[in-house]
Amino acid sequence: MAASLSVSRETVRGAIGILAGHGILRVTHGARTAVASADTGAFAAGRTVPAIGMHNDLSSVYEARLLIERYLARRAANLVDAALLNELQGSLDAQRACGGDAVRFLLCDRDFHSLIYQAGGNEILSDTAMILYNHLLEFRRRIVSSPGAIQQSIAEHTAIVDALGQRDADAVERAVTAHTNRIHETTRAFLKAKMT
Repeated sequence: MAASLSVSRETVRGAIGILAGHGILRVTHGARTAVASADTGAFAAGRTVPAIGMHNDLSSVYEARLLIERYLARRAANLVDAALLNELQGSLDAQRACGGDAVRFLLCDRDFHSLIYQAGGNEILSDTAMILYNHLLEFRRRIVSSPGAIQQSIAEHTAIVDALGQRDADAVERAVTAHTNRIHETTRAFLKAKMT
């Protein structure tokens, strides 16, 4: 697809991530990506979400992401049910099965965050969170390829799921904050090293 459209693989993955975040595509690990819904109302209605590009200040993007993620995660802690916990556990299992495959892990990672965003019960904030999540995603593959990075993310995801399982909104917020702050720091350090 990337070759036929003359775009990078990261662009295709980002587009698939956005469509999956809107519930239009379903990405299942070990199976083909499938159309989950033909309802493209969010796009057809012209609903707009902020455009985030390379020109945006990294700290501002992560501040916005953290603000929205904490809110959605706290709401998810109050709305969580057994079905969501099962999906999140399945996501953790899929993440562990990735080994050192950074691309496969990032697909699992995106699905994990999308589940939590959607569980927060606010479609507009969920869509915005996915856009903020996708910011600079093309660099994340290289960042998560560093030794121990995938294992660190899985440990942080596990802490988030454990807190959700306890329906402890404060613990969920702390776990999400620690995870998002680490992502910000590793992205900032990567970009700084890339520029020197």
